[in-house]
Amino acid sequence: MQPLLTIWTHPEKTLKFILKTKTIGYSFFLLFLTALSLGMTICHDTVPMNTPFLYVLFILFITVIYVCILLVWILTASLSTWIGNVIGGVGGFKDVLLVTSVAYIPFALLIPLQLLYIFLYGYDLYWGGNMLHQFTTVLFEYSLLSKLLLVFLILYGTIIFLKGICTVHNFSTWRSYGMILLLTVMMLYAGIILFTRTIHFLVYYF
Repeated sequence: MQPLLTIWTHPEKTLKFILKTKTIGYSFFLLFLTALSLGMTICHDTVPMNTPFLYVLFILFITVIYVCILLVWILTASLSTWIGNVIGGVGGFKDVLLVTSVAYIPFALLIPLQLLYIFLYGYDLYWGGNMLHQFTTVLFEYSLLSKLLLVFLILYGTIIFLKGICTVHNFSTWRSYGMILLLTVMMLYAGIILFTRTIHFLVYYF
């Protein structure tokens, strides 16, 4: 079974297969693919084409995104393990880490899209050749398609995460919904607190 392919047609079987056969190292690989795909998309959409040392900036983008994804992954798995066990789940931290990382697989679909456009229009799609400035329609279509695809991937990744929680904690779908809702509220609350504390620190000391 190839998880990168079967996750689209047999998500539950893929989750069980990964739990039985894969290690945490595989999770790091999946998260790297996610960082690579998001880094390529964000770099194209936000970085001016004439930016000096663009290749270095591109690598920096991927590195920062990878570190952020790792932190979110560990935080999400920790809270999912704790909340799940509190409400009667049976999943351990390692298993939750594995199924949580599987939810990132859909984002790897952005990589073939990026490579397809590079094949069709060359590296100027990223690195700013003069000819590509004339093809604004191509740039618009590429940007729009990538954003629509990203929305779809987020939704599908959420569904996989839901199925993963069901599998690892032996929950019903509705209990998993409730746990994810509680997890979302807690993370939003923590984010708001962190944001307000940061603003207060910057205003007070600077």
